[in-house]
Order: sequence, then C-alpha cells, then structure tokens
Amino acid sequence: MENYQGKFCLALSPTFNLSEEEQLEKFASHKIDGFFAIYKDYNQIANLKELADKKGLYFQSLHAKHHPMREMWFDGDKTEYIMSDLKESIVSCSTIGVDRLIMHLYTGFTDEKPTDIGIKRAGELLELAKKHGVYLCFENLEGTDFLDVVLTEYSNCDNARFCYDTGHENCYATHAVVDKFKDKISALHINDNLGIRNKDKTLSGADDMHLLPFDGNVNFDRVISLIKNANLQNELTFEFKFSKDPLSDKYRALSFDEYLDLAKSRMLRLAQML
Repeated sequence: MENYQGKFCLALSPTFNLSEEEQLEKFASHKIDGFFAIYKDYNQIANLKELADKKGLYFQSLHAKHHPMREMWFDGDKTEYIMSDLKESIVSCSTIGVDRLIMHLYTGFTDEKPTDIGIKRAGELLELAKKHGVYLCFENLEGTDFLDVVLTEYSNCDNARFCYDTGHENCYATHAVVDKFKDKISALHINDNLGIRNKDKTLSGADDMHLLPFDGNVNFDRVISLIKNANLQNELTFEFKFSKDPLSDKYRALSFDEYLDLAKSRMLRLAQML
C-alpha cells in the first residue's frame, strides 16, 4: 500500500462466509500482508501455515479459542479442558513458528474478583509459553481486574504481554488498564464501534461490532499515540467481522472483493496518521 512500508494484517473470520483457505486467497490477491486465525486444532493451523508460505503471507499470531474463561478462575465443568486446550494452543503455536498467542483472561459481565487459583493457572500457561518461546498476549475486554492482576503478578515475565483491542477499549471502558500496561503492548486488534450504547452505561457484547475504522467513534488519535509508544507502527493488525448489528448490513451488501477494497482504504487512512 502506497506511503506505508509496514505490514497490514487482517483476522480470518467465519462471518465472512468463506473458508479460511478462500479468505487467504482473497487476502493475497488484495495484497494484504498477513493474518491471524482462531485456533481449532493443530491440523487447521498447519494447513494455514503451508498455504500462507505458498502465498507469501505472514502468519502474524494465533488466537486461542473463545472459551468461557471465568472457569480458569472459578472451577467449572470445563476448567480442565480449557487449561488443556490452552496448553495445546501454546505448543502448536510454537511448532508452526508463530511467536504470539492471543488469549482472553476472563469473559462475563458479573462483579467477580480474581482468585489465587486463577493467578496460579495463568502462571502455568506463562511457564509453558516461556519454554516454547511463545508470548501470551492478553486482551483488554470485560473483567479488567483479571488482566490487571495477571500482568502485575507476572510483571517480570517477558512472555506476559498485552494485546490492545481498540474496539474493546471503546465499548468496555478499559482505558485505565490500557494506559497502565501500554508498555507491554505486543499485538493489536484494530476495529471500531459506537462505544457503550446502553442508557444506564451497562456493558454489552452487542456493542463490540468490529466495524471498519472511522465507521464508529473510537478515538483513533489516542490509538495512534499508543501504537507509536508500543513501536508497532510497522505492523498494523485489524480485526473486522460482519456483526449482527444493522450497522454491518452495508458490509454484507458488498461482494467480498469490494469489502476488502473498502477495508484496505481504511487501513491506509489509519496508517497515514502515524
């Protein structure tokens, strides 16, 4: 893309209604440099890595499955499976040569606090990640106390990093924790939304719309200042989806090629702010 020398990366998404392989083909044809994928199993990501290498695409990071992550902190029926799957994701990440695993630390909108067992389990994951040369990049989303306690407890662990999601900051009001750990930002999920829309200011997953930049009200001047601070301006990673919100209807009305052309124009507009 003209006037920008860094890499543009884009998330694969099932909402695009194309297979992951078809999406990679489209990314390559539109000269998008790289991508990240949500982990399903080792065969999935090994196949994606093989295709990416053939197409000259950069496998930027792997995203762990969307588990009910509160069970890492409070024992539940899936706790053992979640921990096992996260450990498998770390090893798989290393095996295919991807050095960053993005993961959530907590999901839910209840008023809960971190537990000692959860902190210990996070430490187990970080120990395994260190062994395999993988950075765990924890996202800012609901339950900021959980992100805060893990990055504070393991502040001396170089493998404990932060994934800055611009949309989550806007609709989950995570500004304070983002500012606190901005020096640990090692991955980006750039997207837009309209912030907290409920009149009573309660948080809702429906507000996390993953719009193209400048279609919502994210403060991209702030975003750019954080990207510059993190020295990540040579790698901009975007996470777009076709949400169920009517605001995404205009995207669904386009062909995927037209959508990628529009997305690229917004990526470039953001990059020109650097």
